[in-house]
Amino acid sequence: MGHDIRGYLEYFFERWTYNRHGLTPEAVDGYVRAFSRPGAMRASFDDYRAMEQDIALDDIDAAEGRRLTMPVLAVWGSAGLPARLLTLEIWRAYADDVTGAEIPECGHFIPEEQPEALLVHLRAFLAGGTNQWPRHGDGIGAPPVMRALADQSSRPTGLDHGVMSPYG
Repeated sequence: MGHDIRGYLEYFFERWTYNRHGLTPEAVDGYVRAFSRPGAMRASFDDYRAMEQDIALDDIDAAEGRRLTMPVLAVWGSAGLPARLLTLEIWRAYADDVTGAEIPECGHFIPEEQPEALLVHLRAFLAGGTNQWPRHGDGIGAPPVMRALADQSSRPTGLDHGVMSPYG
């Protein structure tokens, strides 16, 4: 990476987005400013450095029956890794009250790529109405059929839980 923080970030913006235009030049400048602060890149990398320990702690919590008891909202873009996983099932292994949705035509940067869709889900969740997802014609398109709900009995195996860890 060297000292080219903008180049480093642009690499991910180009590869992890569905709607690259959602990351405006002003937004990219904001990311560059934030990641240019002393220690910011190290802190970002530390999340990945801690993955093995994070997974181990998650496994201990699960083995000891500790679960998240607060409502959890999981949202993910349709063009990213979570869209290829049973995302809701993964979260349900850690939490009692999980709702969620795949955001259509979206990659990793949900607030920038699909802000209106995200707001619909956040408002419903925060109002306590997480089962009232938007319908066709509500301006953002219908929520996708949640593949993870198709088979409630299936349990994901062999997945990298660090990617979806409820703690990081």
